Amino acid sequence: MATNRLTLATCFLCMLVFAMELAMGNGLLNASADNLLRFGASTGPLTIGQAEYGRLLSYIFVHANILHLALNLYVLMDFGPTAEASLGRKLYVFVFLFAGVIGALTSIFCHQTQVTVGASAAILGLLGAVIYKSWFEKEQARFSRPQLIMLCIFLFYSLLLGFTSDLIDNAAHLGGFFAGMVVIAAIYGNKPEQAPTTKRITAAASLLPLTIPLLIYADGKKIFDNPDITAYMDHKEAIELIEGHQYEKALAKLNEAQNLALKKNSSILFDRAVALNLLNRNEEALKDSESWIAANKDSAAGLMQKGLILHKLNRNKEAIAALDQAVKPKPFNLMDQFTIVAQKSGSPAILYNNRAWFELSDNEPRQALEDCDKAMALNNKIDTVYDTRGVAYLMLKDYKQAESDFTRAIDLAKIRTAASKSGEEDGAGYYHRAIARKGLGDEKGANEDLERYKSLKYEPETWEPKL
Repeated sequence: MATNRLTLATCFLCMLVFAMELAMGNGLLNASADNLLRFGASTGPLTIGQAEYGRLLSYIFVHANILHLALNLYVLMDFGPTAEASLGRKLYVFVFLFAGVIGALTSIFCHQTQVTVGASAAILGLLGAVIYKSWFEKEQARFSRPQLIMLCIFLFYSLLLGFTSDLIDNAAHLGGFFAGMVVIAAIYGNKPEQAPTTKRITAAASLLPLTIPLLIYADGKKIFDNPDITAYMDHKEAIELIEGHQYEKALAKLNEAQNLALKKNSSILFDRAVALNLLNRNEEALKDSESWIAANKDSAAGLMQKGLILHKLNRNKEAIAALDQAVKPKPFNLMDQFTIVAQKSGSPAILYNNRAWFELSDNEPRQALEDCDKAMALNNKIDTVYDTRGVAYLMLKDYKQAESDFTRAIDLAKIRTAASKSGEEDGAGYYHRAIARKGLGDEKGANEDLERYKSLKYEPETWEPKL
């Protein structure tokens, strides 16, 4: 009977890392590139450009979302015990890790700035090893020839899908698959039913790892002095500057990145629009935002950003129309997961929240309440949504319900800021609750909230209820 201890241990490790990703802010169905890189994802500028070689292994156990994780674990649980029985535990571990490393290096060689995560290349390495071994085994074959042919057809179909989808990294998959085959060929030759000689094992153990520095060297030739890589690093630094509220410096870096990139990168335009918007250069921001949307037609993040810019330009009807388009069901767009707006949103709930805010500024509080309820049905732990709904109740003179929502918003905001790097609390909840408490005749509570609001960062918009 096939053993499966290593398979179970590998699955457990992948699930443990994914649980940590969730705890650090990734969603079940989406993850920002920044968070994936924090957990050890592989990408050329960091793995090779900054010699962070540990990513060649760590990326294997990081997954982009629950579907990615579930698919890999399903294949591993179905096939892993067979691989353990066929290869033995030591060879299983060697093939899994070696194929994973080769898969990452192959991916970097073909796509220098792609963010690579997942156990797929390592699993395909095991599959390649067992297919090769079974093909030549005569009496103890784990797969029959017809089964092997079907597996090859399945692999071919998977690769074909990869040519039509940005979500599938064919380079990593092919690199891992053939790495597994090469390991078995080096150890067994064409006689896997016979125990390999000590000399052959020693030679394989000595020579196979040498392929890693050779591939690192080849990847380095693609990375160093590459304008696209310099642009990538400038872009990454700009995002950090935006998060640090250094918008002018971020804009300068984004301009440099866009000028350097050999292939004009629409994601740079997206983040430049963010920086321009934060600097109140809204017409320029709108132009960059529309360029992003033109290049990514189904981008909810782009439409959400466009709505925010139009709102700042007091073009609220158009802002609402942009959000109307954003909330419509549409195909999954990978680029939405790698943008600042998408990273901050946490879920599609923020789309309904933003539309509700624009509706409030257009004096439509009842319509805003409907959108707030839709947002809460998707995620009832976003402080901003409670604050938005509270403002709607303020406009309807329902001060008791408004106070309740603002209190909930403040409590959730404290939890969020305590978990964030900046730890900066927003003063919006206190400002709005002061109005609600004043409406309820609680002058003492209103004054306490007003004092707290004054110590925090919040500038009410001109249309908002006033104290």
